Amino acid sequence: MKFREYILAAALAALVFLPVAASAAIYKYVDENGTINFTDSLYKVPDKYRESAVEVKSEVQVEESGGGMEKQVKKWIGRTETSWQDFVVNDESGAAKGIDVRAMLIQALFESRLIYWFAGELVFSMVMLVLLLVYMNWPTARGRKIAMAAICAGWVLSSFVIVTFFTLPAARNFLATSRGYVSEMMTGAPLDDESRKVLDTLDADLVDYQEGLH
Repeated sequence: MKFREYILAAALAALVFLPVAASAAIYKYVDENGTINFTDSLYKVPDKYRESAVEVKSEVQVEESGGGMEKQVKKWIGRTETSWQDFVVNDESGAAKGIDVRAMLIQALFESRLIYWFAGELVFSMVMLVLLLVYMNWPTARGRKIAMAAICAGWVLSSFVIVTFFTLPAARNFLATSRGYVSEMMTGAPLDDESRKVLDTLDADLVDYQEGLH
């Protein structure tokens, strides 16, 4: 394979694995007062407006400034400060009728910074892969072996440091944050038996994961 073909393969891989924007659905509905409302979950739309709700698309762009992606996501879903009440789904009368587990776990991912370390490790791995593809075309066999050995050694060592000192602590923080939300909902929300059963199962799974990381 020629050098240009290696570069093309690396570029295609980057296009597949490193999208610059994440696309997600949000819902729009108009209430009886003519006010336009947006929400990230169809279950958060009041029952009487649910049939008329329209699904729209919103792109979450990664900003260059610190914390930019988190700010964009919070702006996208309309949240500035988050509490367990944000994950409780209410009916028209305001009574709790369910929970939005997906939204809760996504929020915990951002609060714990786990999603950033996953993304960082992915970017770093892609850079190392591109370097390997480039140095596979080195003119001399000796230079090729030395360069590839150095890249692989640096890849393994750096990945070990990132996972050990950053990703694993963030994963523990994610589990603790998720369990905190679950505990708050169990004690503070007037949930039905089915919702409490879901939370009990989720909490048990989170405990298992916590034990596995220790």
